[in-house]
Amino acid sequence: MEKQIDVKSLLTIKVLRLLKPTLVGPLALACDPHDLPGDLWEKELNADVTSVTGIDALSLGNFLRLPQGFGNMYLGESFSSYVVVQNESQIMVTDASCKVELQTQTQKFVLANKKTVEEMKFGTTIDIVMNHEIKEMGKHMYTKQQN
Repeated sequence: MEKQIDVKSLLTIKVLRLLKPTLVGPLALACDPHDLPGDLWEKELNADVTSVTGIDALSLGNFLRLPQGFGNMYLGESFSSYVVVQNESQIMVTDASCKVELQTQTQKFVLANKKTVEEMKFGTTIDIVMNHEIKEMGKHMYTKQQN
């Protein structure tokens, strides 16, 4: 008797929220050399890798920071995300599809209904980029379905 393999366990789903990175700058603290810390703050600022030489006191930086968490969404804001379904197994998956919905307390929106991919070999992906404007307050649930 042949063992049945669940197709859903062969595919991996990853969801990423698309946000703009923020500009990171050093903490600019000015201190007179005659004060108690002396030139301690200036030495720290010069040693900071995010500081730009010549304009240290302006707290401008030259590094971009990517968001560490999913973050908050506000009414009227556009929610942008990237969903990837990937076959990370050595077994070829046939007839794979992906459906993404956003459910609020009163409504359900289909954000993406990706057509069926006939064959997904190792490393093959289904990539979906979507945008949705938040028009309702309250909790929003992001659901994904793969077949």
